[in-house]
Amino acid sequence: MIKLNQKYGEDVIKELNQKLMKHLTQRKIIRGRKLRVDTTVVESNTHYPSDANLLKDCVDAVAKTVKKIKCVSKEATNGFRSGARKVKQQLLKVVKVLNRRTGKSQQEVKAIVDEMVQTAKESHKAGRKVLEKLGKKDTEESRRLSKRLSDTLDTVAAIIKQTEEVQSGVGRHEETFGHVPDAVTADRGYGAKYNESKLKDAGVKKVAIPAKGKKSKARSELEKSRWFRSLVRWRAGSEAKISLLKRKYGLDRSLSRGHSGTSTWVGWGILTYNLLNAVRYT
Repeated sequence: MIKLNQKYGEDVIKELNQKLMKHLTQRKIIRGRKLRVDTTVVESNTHYPSDANLLKDCVDAVAKTVKKIKCVSKEATNGFRSGARKVKQQLLKVVKVLNRRTGKSQQEVKAIVDEMVQTAKESHKAGRKVLEKLGKKDTEESRRLSKRLSDTLDTVAAIIKQTEEVQSGVGRHEETFGHVPDAVTADRGYGAKYNESKLKDAGVKKVAIPAKGKKSKARSELEKSRWFRSLVRWRAGSEAKISLLKRKYGLDRSLSRGHSGTSTWVGWGILTYNLLNAVRYT
């Protein structure tokens, strides 16, 4: 399995999953009319990768790689600011807020994590500038470090994208089924106005994401409507699906190293589950 992971990687597994979904769509076994979005964590043999920890790791990884580049080319790293100290302070603020255990702590943590996303974006942008300057050097060591920094920045960009919004799930759905879903539902964590606006602009007819904070009378009536409550209940079923994938299909812990290795590991588990269901319903 490890050799297969190294040989094929996440792109091939993703393509296999998409081909299977398209085949089942053509056979009219699945329709792809609705989409429910939820998030989970696949543990690695390191610390628990919450959003805050992942964002700090992103900034630290860029800083560590640029520090090695400085030994090869000081010119390439001139003006670089990693933001490592800033993101560490932000992570400590998260821990401090959570220790209060008050009702408002979740909202405060969300605001701090949003700040960490901006710090990670700044670090990513600064790293890209270093990469451009390093590309002018034509030595074996500079090429090796350039490749390493490029891979790190690609991983950072992927994590930032996953942390930010629900829209990416709709994009993947359209890529697989050839159309956007008629209805999308997600938990309260995605309850931002810009998420709902983007989904409606993309062509989604019904969006059932409970709003955060105090609701207006119109919003309360909307969330009490039959179709809204039906979609929210349907979304709750995804919790059981995630639990099944963790218990029986290896998504509780990834033993493959790195972002690519973990993505491949998760892809194999989902492909196995989809294949078994395809056999069951054909």
